[in-house]
Amino acid sequence: MRNLFYVNIIFFIIAFNSVFSDNYEVEELEKRVNFLESRVKVLEKIIAPKLSYEQTNKLKMGMRKGQVEDHLGTPNIVGKLSNGYEIWGFSETTLKFDEMGKLSHWTK
Repeated sequence: MRNLFYVNIIFFIIAFNSVFSDNYEVEELEKRVNFLESRVKVLEKIIAPKLSYEQTNKLKMGMRKGQVEDHLGTPNIVGKLSNGYEIWGFSETTLKFDEMGKLSHWTK
């Protein structure tokens, strides 16, 4: 009976170590994937296509963010200011939206 108890303990320890080892490897792989995804985002921003003159020429003061995104696509960078304004960055163009989400300024 005592031997059976020790065998069960040894079996439990071996099984536990195996599961723990697998979890560790999965966690390490998840960390590597997250790191690589962040690097890809940085590289995508670097090689982002430039907006054409026709695209930026059609911008109008007061356009809503959804309209701008439909027209220009998703910005590379989005930032929020403490006054409620939002900044969108494209490769060579920066747009500023007021606290109501309307286009208030842009630079090329």
